[in-house]
Amino acid sequence: MIKKKWSREDQAVFLIRLGRLLQEGYALNDALRFLMFQFPERMRGELHEFFIRKLQAGEPFFKILSSCCFQSTAISFCYFGEHNGQLANMLKTAGDILQNHLKLKKKLFRLLSYPFFLLFFTLIILVLFQVIVLPQFQSFFNSYAIHPSGLLRFLFWLNEHPYAIMYCLLVTGLFLLLFYRFFWYPRSSFQKQMFLSRLPMIGQLFRLWNTYYFSFHLGQLLKNGLSLGDCLELLADDPEKRDLKHAILIINRALLTGKEFPGAVSTIPFWQKELEAIIHHGQLYGTLDRELINYSEFCFELMMEKIARLIRILQPVLLSLIGFLIIYLYLSIFLPTFQLIENI
Repeated sequence: MIKKKWSREDQAVFLIRLGRLLQEGYALNDALRFLMFQFPERMRGELHEFFIRKLQAGEPFFKILSSCCFQSTAISFCYFGEHNGQLANMLKTAGDILQNHLKLKKKLFRLLSYPFFLLFFTLIILVLFQVIVLPQFQSFFNSYAIHPSGLLRFLFWLNEHPYAIMYCLLVTGLFLLLFYRFFWYPRSSFQKQMFLSRLPMIGQLFRLWNTYYFSFHLGQLLKNGLSLGDCLELLADDPEKRDLKHAILIINRALLTGKEFPGAVSTIPFWQKELEAIIHHGQLYGTLDRELINYSEFCFELMMEKIARLIRILQPVLLSLIGFLIIYLYLSIFLPTFQLIENI
């Protein structure tokens, strides 16, 4: 195993460059040797030690990527590329997906860094107010025997019970730990995908990704002349996406009961409902491979658009939260002052 895991950016660049060299006619071994001169010294040794040597020993390339801790999408795409004869395209596609992920991550950081800074700064002010200013108000109220309002009583209670928030956080953390240990961890990959696909707001993102993944790889395998049965068998053996094995098992059972393939596909809950109609139309006109590939591209584009939209929504939501905290701080300072003035 490599000493230091490659960053996602390095993985993406490596996969795209390797895919381009293979498209230009290089053999995989020669392409890896050529790439050695395009990466830093540390990565050159790893390319020779963990890629070229293992490849010469006959180890499948997707297993080499797995042993080098590459991202699971890259490993799966490489696995299908080695089986459908489209390794170059699969490597480039996997690299593009990783780069899109990095771009979204950078965009999210750029949009949310300022709101998070404001939120952090506001919370510090709130803590200082709670620790320094509020006790002064409380002593004033006690000195003049003034009965505080509901909001002030709540603030005074928090000041007298500083560990209440900490207890709430501990209880929340314990609940999340128990949820993970007894609900999430024992679930199969198929059950996890079902749960995620039903979540509000982000559930459709998981459905779009799973539909893209299945339709893209099935279309590529059919395009290279494999029978539908062989395609499903290869999809079930995906080394990284375990939920596919369960999904293919359900589809095969439905086929054995007499269902048509489009109807069998519709029984999988974390795929888009339109996939049944796409498959039916493709089978009807003999263009199933092409329609699946085109539909997978549509799913991927739609997923990226929805992610970008969610990112744009997050910033105003955070700014609204900060505005609420500022109003809360304003009221916390001025309400006691007005009440003291009224009672003096």
